[in-house]
Amino acid sequence: MSACTMINVALLIILNHGFIASDKLLYVFIIGNLSPGISAK
Repeated sequence: MSACTMINVALLIILNHGFIASDKLLYVFIIGNLSPGISAK
């Protein structure tokens, strides 16, 4: 899967969970590890 697909899936999971704080932290942690250079794009 591409990085964009991974991000979309993660966003859907978070939205389904109702933006619980721990889920947001987990999302940031996972995306940071999968795509360390995404912010420099």
